[in-house]
Amino acid sequence: MNTSTRTAVAVPPAALGLLAAATALIAMGISFADDLATPAFLALLGADLLIILAMGALLGASVAKNRTAEAEAVRLRRDLETLDALEPLGAAEAGGRR
Repeated sequence: MNTSTRTAVAVPPAALGLLAAATALIAMGISFADDLATPAFLALLGADLLIILAMGALLGASVAKNRTAEAEAVRLRRDLETLDALEPLGAAEAGGRR
């Protein structure tokens, strides 16, 4: 049984780094394009907002998974402590029946 108390990260840091780089590239493209038409500007802005929303969703999923893992680790630790506390009772019963 794995009794590690480390929390698992749902999202690899590389994924968030790549999304941040994509956001930076789009923002740089918007700032350097002087003759950008309105539809192209809105498309780039929409893509940038979608990437930012994806980053927020990934971070939210990561936080939720970490909280679940922490709660599970606390429950496991509590169960192990309970079993350790009940162990002398089981040994006394087994000794009395033999």
